Amino acid sequence: MSSVTSDTNFNCMEFVSESEIVTADVSGKLTFVKNVQEEAKTTITLINTKVSRFRDIKCHPGSNTLITASTEGKLGFYDLDVLRKFHLEIGNAKPFKSIKSKSRFLCLAINHLKPPEPKLIKKKTKVIGKKSKQPKKKLTKDEKILLKR
Repeated sequence: MSSVTSDTNFNCMEFVSESEIVTADVSGKLTFVKNVQEEAKTTITLINTKVSRFRDIKCHPGSNTLITASTEGKLGFYDLDVLRKFHLEIGNAKPFKSIKSKSRFLCLAINHLKPPEPKLIKKKTKVIGKKSKQPKKKLTKDEKILLKR
């Protein structure tokens, strides 16, 4: 394992894979640390964003999206493939989707839901020459009285 020291105050971090960590600092920057399992190959990339300060970041295992919550009440959705393209440099990243809320977010939790399975449509087969059953006609009150006599 490797260790990294910095003079920046980090307020949240998230493992995005077995060997990659994304941290967020108090000045709105993301730090992407790659190859944390081997100290000789560990690389650090600083990514600037337009967020003033992150409150929390999350990534569901197996997902390719990093979700951030800021102190301004914004949720940001970042594509991890875009963040991985920055290599040993300072980059600028924008979320591919952003949601603004009137209230502030204190924490963030993620559930990864499967897409709904397509419903099978059963087609009715029609037999030619066979009459279909017609529904019974409801009897009126007068007809019921006549049948009782």
